[in-house]
Amino acid sequence: MSAGIVYAISFGVFLGVLLLLLRDLLHPYLPQALPEYGFRGLEGGILVSFGAAVGEEVWFRFGLLTLVLYIFCQLTGKIQPSEAMVKLAIVFIATLFGLAHLPQLAAFQAFTNFAIWATILGNILVGSLYGWCFWRFGLVSAIVAHFSVDIVLHVLPATALYSEYVNN
Repeated sequence: MSAGIVYAISFGVFLGVLLLLLRDLLHPYLPQALPEYGFRGLEGGILVSFGAAVGEEVWFRFGLLTLVLYIFCQLTGKIQPSEAMVKLAIVFIATLFGLAHLPQLAAFQAFTNFAIWATILGNILVGSLYGWCFWRFGLVSAIVAHFSVDIVLHVLPATALYSEYVNN
């Protein structure tokens, strides 16, 4: 297994578990209309995880991140972006990624200030991981990182193991 895939899985699972724990800790502050993680069930969680990982990484990292870095290079006259440009672009695209998830809150009628900021900041965190994986290791690594986070968030909570953990 390549280093990029190992990195993506390791940090993806770590961030997924961290976000699950944060969601559990912050549960009292979240709107009641916001569905619990795992509400789609096992099959739905797997499908949404795969679809989001592929689709969003192609759009946000392969598409927008690449475009923003190209524009940065054109504006500065450089052939390759500097490390600072890459970091700035990764965070910028991760912020757009966070904003792109706000319509889901509106769809669930869970559009509170706390939920808005939690959504944006959580997605900036994971979006930065995906951007780093894309820049350092390539598109497949970003997809695997995204899939790893989403499996923890959308599939693990739909399992009996997780239900037993939460209820004890």
